[in-house]
Amino acid sequence: MPLSSPCAAAATAVNKTSVFDLAFGSILNAGNSVDVEKTIEFILEQQAHAAAMQAKLAEDLARREKLADRTDRLLDRVEGIVVRETRDERLRRRERRGGNGSQ
Repeated sequence: MPLSSPCAAAATAVNKTSVFDLAFGSILNAGNSVDVEKTIEFILEQQAHAAAMQAKLAEDLARREKLADRTDRLLDRVEGIVVRETRDERLRRRERRGGNGSQ
């Protein structure tokens, strides 16, 4: 069944275009040969961009690890407080019941 809509025609054209052509189409010259200098420049730019992103991710990871450590220390403190308060409340209830702790 032939495709009749403009969108379908565009999709067919894209499907027939290779990934290489989509990515590097702008660096191909009129003779359909690759401009090596522009290709190398493109690759180097992509590598620089990837390195910059990796550095940002490393910084973000370090910041998040510090935050996680701080949160862990805070939770340890809260846990200690809860344990002490629970124990103290249990002792107060025992004292109100008569102090023998057998009930």
